Amino acid sequence: MSLVSFATNYVLKAAKPAIKEFKIKPYVSDVVKFTSSKAKDTAKAVTSPVKHVRSEFDETLNMYNIEKLRTSEKFNTGTRELNNWMNSYGFKDNKGQYSVAINHLNETGAIDKYIAKRFPNIKDSRQIARLRGVLNNYLEHNLDIYTYPRITDILTKFNKEISQKLKDGAIVYVPSKTKSYGLITEMYRQINPDAKIVTGWNNLKKYMASNKDLKIVTLDDCLGSGKSALDLQQTIANAAKQTNSKVKSLDLYVLSAYENGLKKLADKNINVHYDSVKTFLNKSDYFKNEVKGSNKQLLLGALGSPDPKFNAYGAIMFPYMAPNNNSLFSAQMMKELFTGPECAIKNVFAALEANEKISSSILRNLENTTSQIA
Repeated sequence: MSLVSFATNYVLKAAKPAIKEFKIKPYVSDVVKFTSSKAKDTAKAVTSPVKHVRSEFDETLNMYNIEKLRTSEKFNTGTRELNNWMNSYGFKDNKGQYSVAINHLNETGAIDKYIAKRFPNIKDSRQIARLRGVLNNYLEHNLDIYTYPRITDILTKFNKEISQKLKDGAIVYVPSKTKSYGLITEMYRQINPDAKIVTGWNNLKKYMASNKDLKIVTLDDCLGSGKSALDLQQTIANAAKQTNSKVKSLDLYVLSAYENGLKKLADKNINVHYDSVKTFLNKSDYFKNEVKGSNKQLLLGALGSPDPKFNAYGAIMFPYMAPNNNSLFSAQMMKELFTGPECAIKNVFAALEANEKISSSILRNLENTTSQIA
């Protein structure tokens, strides 16, 4: 057995307890309410769908996490159990902020620990207080937490359109069950169990062989740069070409979308539907109007970007993972609010360590600006 095979098997075995602990109680309880209100006549009607949700979704979730382990750049270091993710973190206060989550990050010292690690040469308490204030302000304006009940509500809203498309002959296409496509579609299946779902490219080709004019719906959690959507479109086009079929329409439903990605797809014959739209940080009204003077460079230097080519500096959290376009700061904060194997955060830490470095000029400017505090 090769060293790589041994290490992979070791990690998969080590990850089993972590994956087992990664349950979906908030979502399952929500489905219990849903089925109870829809079918009260027999006990079987209430309990059977719940068992189906647990087995189908857990299977998809486990496949997702195992795939992350297999592809993790750090698979040979093992996986660590993260702190519990609590549904209450997803509640907003009367200001529209996730104060429970933000307070937790302050009370546990997570923000201060991050500052100490990222800026080891800054010791002055006034400088640290300024950095803490800038990062808290960022979280208040940018943190976005998707709980299972919230995702279910969004998918229920989407279903009003999707169900009509399905009645008109469309199918739901899942490129891969082990990616977010599969997870979101599995949640949608609980809302519309009669949906026609085709998973995988080979199955899509088989379906196209006997269905020449096709309307396709795909669900995902986040549209970032738009590259994945274009890849999806090309994959579908290749299948259509090989089967002499025609794709009449492609509708992509996402929970959240970035403006940059929407602009890239504007003339690409992909109909994008989304619940919320986001802007890259440096182009946002918050950054332009709320972050004053030297705090702009201070914030960017403190946040860090997981990918120099995609500087979204996001702060989005899903209950099963955090997107890889989040900032370094956001990714580290997720560790305090997240449960499950660390690899489920899309290998963001390995990418960050490989790509993210603060230039000496930024550090000097940071130290100069923070030292001016009275």
